[in-house]
Amino acid sequence: MGDWTDLFKERKRDELGDYIPENKKFTDKTELSEDHDEEEYQRLLAKKFNKLKHKLAYLNLEYEDCTSIFKLARETFVSDMFAYCSQNDLEAPFKQVKPEKQSGQNTLSSDEEKELYREIVMKTHPDKLNGLSEEDIEEKTKLYQEAVQGKESGDFNKILKVALELDIDFKNISPDIVDRIEEEINLLNKKIEDIKDDLMWKWYYCNQAQQEEIFRQLTVN
Repeated sequence: MGDWTDLFKERKRDELGDYIPENKKFTDKTELSEDHDEEEYQRLLAKKFNKLKHKLAYLNLEYEDCTSIFKLARETFVSDMFAYCSQNDLEAPFKQVKPEKQSGQNTLSSDEEKELYREIVMKTHPDKLNGLSEEDIEEKTKLYQEAVQGKESGDFNKILKVALELDIDFKNISPDIVDRIEEEINLLNKKIEDIKDDLMWKWYYCNQAQQEEIFRQLTVN
């Protein structure tokens, strides 16, 4: 067998297909320009916002799916690698890496983002859940905790995701909030790309002979 990286050149990476923001197929052809009158400008802005929020919702689902598969792929890869090394009297090519600590800080930068967080709290704070069923209380408590985590870590996507799940009405759609959503789409897309480019993800979709060849090449020295 030649270079093992050749194993991946013709493979499909995901049954859902790739989402590429720069792809013209997905690009919003509506040009937002302040040359439009205010009413028309707001209409176009709202239209773009609605398209982007659906793209973001799709990407969140795909990312959750990818991370779930990747967790299994990583666990299987490590387990099988140790078994391969044990059978061949080799040292496993792993080292302990301490996880990086993320500094938690509030980076909700715009008034719209802060207002969105307040709307979430109004709908999900434990003090606001009296009279709901246990199932609804559990669901909204989970969403509340996710939003708080998003605020504390500066993860705007978490807050936006919760807002969309709660079907919160975005009262004031500004260019800034649209830009923030586009940034989150690009960031999420990059995370998905990184997962699918990982060796363990690609190894997971190989047949047994290809998987063993990868192990052989990783332990050759």
